Amino acid sequence: MKVPVVLILFNRPDYTAQVWESIRQAQPQQLWVIADGPRPHVPKDIEHCHAARAIVETVDWPCEVMKNYASENWGCGKRVFSGLSWVFDQVEEAIILEDDCLPNPTFFPFCTELLARYRFDPRILLISGRNDLGQWKSDQQSYHFSHYGSIWGWASWQRAWKLCDPSFKSFDSTTILQTLSEVLADSEQVNYHFWLYENILNGHIDTWDIQWALARLLHQGLEIAPSVNLVKNLGFDPQATHTKKVDDLRAEIISRSMQFPLQHPPEIFQSDDNFDRQNFLMQLMSTYKQVRALKVLQQAIAQGKTPPHLEPGIFHALTPLFHLQEANLVLKHLLQWNPSHKAANLLCQEFQKFLP
Repeated sequence: MKVPVVLILFNRPDYTAQVWESIRQAQPQQLWVIADGPRPHVPKDIEHCHAARAIVETVDWPCEVMKNYASENWGCGKRVFSGLSWVFDQVEEAIILEDDCLPNPTFFPFCTELLARYRFDPRILLISGRNDLGQWKSDQQSYHFSHYGSIWGWASWQRAWKLCDPSFKSFDSTTILQTLSEVLADSEQVNYHFWLYENILNGHIDTWDIQWALARLLHQGLEIAPSVNLVKNLGFDPQATHTKKVDDLRAEIISRSMQFPLQHPPEIFQSDDNFDRQNFLMQLMSTYKQVRALKVLQQAIAQGKTPPHLEPGIFHALTPLFHLQEANLVLKHLLQWNPSHKAANLLCQEFQKFLP
């Protein structure tokens, strides 16, 4: 495979080994490896980081390997952003996998074909292998355009990555709010993303993917989402940095194979607003627990009886409960794709108690 592959790893050798095997099967001619260093307050990190890096030493096919290893812990925000900038300073395009993102074998040819097809099209900024809804119009086309391209297995170009400035120096708050309003389909999505921007600006979020997602929105770009999910995220466990809940809705999204030749959608080049809306609601309710308590809080807010000292983020998190029937349709969509999805079944049962 001629397209360079990037592997981002840290301290999870068990997951890394599984993702590594998928890369070994694809046999890229170039492999770029980004690794953060051990955390000083976690003694086992030294052993685990070393074990994860050792897996990369087992290349058994013709492959040029480039490594960018931090000796100290930089944190996922600075480390990933700097590592990807190092890669895209030297290559025109790449396929990127983190150490817990296990791709279906068809993920690689899917990305390869679309990297070539949209290489010089400035409207397309990212190709995702992930579909958090499981599938979307898979009987009609192989992919669609969206504003919600996941970074759990993705590909992009140097031209796109250079648009990402985590400091947002080129934009003021007024411009950002105005642009989000022009791009996104409803005020709830606009307000949520503006809230994310404010949290990044205030240093409350240590990550890189939200900045990357906002950069794509602010440059009014589109992402490609596959019609079937091609990447399973293995990393839902208490040791994860962000995905700590094992019963997260997104943890049970299985992967399947893409069918070839690809069926390209009509080149209208506009986001599928229905997909974006369902994806938005899915993200917000992905970690829902104690639905009854959340519903009581939502009802109090709806009646103007907002309890004091609420975290601002709770207002966004409750959005699906303000649209219970719509949110329930998202769950039913998931269950059509995967009837045995335990978390979706349980949440659907909870929702039924409040539906008319």
